[in-house]
Amino acid sequence: MAPPEERPVFRPAEVVTKESALEAFESGDVERIRLALMDSSRCLDDSWVFPHAWRFVRHPDPKVRWAAVFALDQVRSELVRDCLTGEISKSDDSPALVLTGLATSDPDPLIREIAGATLLDLIGDLANRVREGTADDESAP
Repeated sequence: MAPPEERPVFRPAEVVTKESALEAFESGDVERIRLALMDSSRCLDDSWVFPHAWRFVRHPDPKVRWAAVFALDQVRSELVRDCLTGEISKSDDSPALVLTGLATSDPDPLIREIAGATLLDLIGDLANRVREGTADDESAP
């Protein structure tokens, strides 16, 4: 019988500074990187967290990939902004494409699950933007 899937343990967010998060990101220590991604996404500015989460979304360790996708979902306003502007797509795969790949092909089922949930959240936010834009257009004279 296969062992049960080990779900990441949630804990209350800890306050992290940009400096301590950067130290963790550069440490190479999987657990420090994982915690820094999760904590920074819950207490630091979305625009600061987004490029760091993006940097780790393809990390070889599944715990870091999971935390990176979690962070991307937490800073979804920046994810939406990038999807609309295409800034990352100019030099890299688009976040939507990368999340789709993770949701469908990552060997870790927990990453497939969180990437799929993040994609659904992203689609919902993009749809809201379209609806808001349509409502603005309809009310224009």
